[in-house]
Amino acid sequence: MKKRILSLTLITVIAIAIPALADTSVKYTENGPIYTIDGKTYTPEDFNKMGELPANIDDALYGSNFLIENGELINYFGSESKIVIPNTVKIIGEGSISDRTKIAKITIGSSVTTIGMAAFRNSTGLQSINIPSSVTSIGDFAFQNCTSLREIKIPNSVKYIGEDAFAAEQAVDPLGDMSSKPLPKLVVTVEAGSYAEKYVKENGLTYKTISAPVTAKVLTSKVSVNGVQKTVEAYTISGGNYFKIRDLACLLKGSKKQFNVTLNSTKKEITMQSNKPYKAVKGDLAKGDGKDKTAVLSTYKININGKEVKLTAYIIAGATYFNLNDIMKAFNVGTAQDTAKNTITINTSMDYVS
Repeated sequence: MKKRILSLTLITVIAIAIPALADTSVKYTENGPIYTIDGKTYTPEDFNKMGELPANIDDALYGSNFLIENGELINYFGSESKIVIPNTVKIIGEGSISDRTKIAKITIGSSVTTIGMAAFRNSTGLQSINIPSSVTSIGDFAFQNCTSLREIKIPNSVKYIGEDAFAAEQAVDPLGDMSSKPLPKLVVTVEAGSYAEKYVKENGLTYKTISAPVTAKVLTSKVSVNGVQKTVEAYTISGGNYFKIRDLACLLKGSKKQFNVTLNSTKKEITMQSNKPYKAVKGDLAKGDGKDKTAVLSTYKININGKEVKLTAYIIAGATYFNLNDIMKAFNVGTAQDTAKNTITINTSMDYVS
């Protein structure tokens, strides 16, 4: 793909400690900031020629090494390896933290809505950075050639990502055109169905997809197993009834439809076996607090009787929940729901009927 050449002119100012000066002020013009110190005016170019930035400018105007104008971060003059962008910043301006080799971690506040063009370009020491859910736009070349960056999560709030935002350094191809490839070691986490997911797919970035959280509403139906009423913590999600998989195994233990379940966090795998007694663990059939919860899709593989199956499962408060009908069907257990009586019945002497 042909690319246009990025040309940036950045102001580099070296901060050194010298005695503070009095009567300091700044005025922003179309040509950049003009500083007045003891009645004399200076431009950033003047400071470059001087090779120093008066200490009182650092303290009085830049706010802990940050130059901020009307909510936009213009430049950063510090040398810390970890920085926190002030909450007064709404826009991380063009090239404002680019070409930095010593900054390893950046924390962006929740007031930031825009990450500008080439904001962090060539910051080869950058290893960790967050993108808060307040951000809606990431500019061209924003993270280009940030070669130490291994992972980054882009929230669903982001609706625009510019050209080569996560690309490696541009190179000239045999035809003389500029070309680039994705950062080779970067893994981008995106939400399923988001703009960011579409972007990473179209631009060949390595990525992993997560699902947006959903609300799990407390199931109010009375539940009975073989005619005996049971107390279980269960939820409804998108019209389906979701039970903790360990609770279901516990409820069927000792019946002819019993099954065992094991969870392997190392392999990220859930295994179920028919006609095997379930080994109970602490917390089985615990009573819930009666409050709705946040649920996220489980990414674990599911094996039933030695075969991988595709079933929907959610993680709620650290436990894994399955759709009741899916599990009853898998182990051929009769079940019925009476919405008028607000009851759910499970009967191990009957077969599952769709």
